Amino acid sequence: MGGDHGNSNLRPSLLLLSPTAWERWLSAAKAERTERSKRERAAGTSTVSSMDVTTFEQEVKSVVDDLPEWVTLEMENVVIVVERNASRDQDPSRDGLLGIYEGIPLPERGFDYFGVAPDRIVIFYEPHLKLGLGNDDLRSEIRTTVLHEVGHHFGFTDERLHELGWG
Repeated sequence: MGGDHGNSNLRPSLLLLSPTAWERWLSAAKAERTERSKRERAAGTSTVSSMDVTTFEQEVKSVVDDLPEWVTLEMENVVIVVERNASRDQDPSRDGLLGIYEGIPLPERGFDYFGVAPDRIVIFYEPHLKLGLGNDDLRSEIRTTVLHEVGHHFGFTDERLHELGWG
C-alpha cells in the first residue's frame, strides 16, 4: 500500500489495515474467479450477455456487499456509482474505460482531511457490455473492475493491482 506508515498525519485505523491482508484476499478471490470461469467454459454455459442496466447495478452492489467486513469498515467517504459511459474528462482517449476512482486514496489523507466531497468509484455499463462476454464472464469482469477501483481507494497503484491479477 502506498504512503509512509511512519507519517503521523495518517489516520490511526489505516495503520491496522495490512496491505498484505488485502493482497492475500485479492489473490484468493482471483483463484476463485479463475476456477469458476474454467468450470463455466467446460460446461459451455457462456453466451454473450444482454444484461440490462438495472441488473448491472445489482451486480455492482452484490460485489460491494460481498466484500469482507474488514474491508468495508475501512472504506471511508466514498460512493460507488454506475454510469453509462465515461465522460471525455474521465477517458480523453475514448478507450472504453471500465471504471475509475476519483478522489484521495486513504493513505494520502491526513488528520486535516475533512469537509471533502466523497470520493467516487464509477463503474461504466456500456464498455462492459461491449466486451461481448457471457453473463458469467461479465459478472466476473464487473467484480474485477469494482475490486480494482476499491484497491485504488486503499492506495494501490495500477502496477501493483496488475501484479496481483486485478488489472
